[in-house]
Amino acid sequence: MTGRRVELARYRISEGERALYGQRVDGVVRVTDVPLATGGRAYLVERGLEEEGPSANASLQALISDYLDQARRLQRCPLERSALLTDARATTQLAPEATKDSPFAVMVKYGVDTWPEAIAARAAARRDADQRAKPEWDSRGLPSSAGRGVPVGR
Repeated sequence: MTGRRVELARYRISEGERALYGQRVDGVVRVTDVPLATGGRAYLVERGLEEEGPSANASLQALISDYLDQARRLQRCPLERSALLTDARATTQLAPEATKDSPFAVMVKYGVDTWPEAIAARAAARRDADQRAKPEWDSRGLPSSAGRGVPVGR
């Protein structure tokens, strides 16, 4: 079942005016970015926002605010591939002291379309890296590489 589409915000870039819409589809809240003129591409910004509870509206407002800030900074739709590449480069080249990638840089890095997919992909990559970093243990309870190649007592 699809609910009524609600305009959440508008922004203007060189290609024209765009709007963010919210809509409930099969019980899940979706936010899309749509050009107001004919032609152009629509993007799924977020799927599955928190729908109930005291922080539901705060989550939506934070998403809208961050998205509009990105659009103003990039002067284009933040989800266009060229904007994602620009944002990823800015994250690594202009702010090397940054400790966290922007949401869009993470989406580009893992080749996904939404922030929840990026979070899941990043978590899976971290689990894989942690698994590879764990040492293998021998029958004595020591890392399997312990005692090899380094003479003791010399």
